Amino acid sequence: MRKASALRVGRPLESFIGPLTPPILAQKDLRLAALLGDLAACFAETGGTLRAPVTAKAAAKSPKKAARRKSFCARMGGVKGPMKDSKGRPTRKALALRKWDC
Repeated sequence: MRKASALRVGRPLESFIGPLTPPILAQKDLRLAALLGDLAACFAETGGTLRAPVTAKAAAKSPKKAARRKSFCARMGGVKGPMKDSKGRPTRKALALRKWDC
């Protein structure tokens, strides 16, 4: 997925997803483009940004990244809830904590 700053409302559909050829793929691509357009509009309106998770390896290189990772781990580590669902699969919480090396 592209960075939020690269997404702009009003850009041609092809700039997000490439040329539209088969009709079935075109329908899926249109939904994706609509989602990306809505996301870009929301970011432009609120000034929000999404950044990638910081791993322990990346945190060792930068104090800013280390502080961001430490803050995320402190907040998410205290969230109540199971690490696995009823079928034994990891929950969203578990996946996020694993991705951030918490």
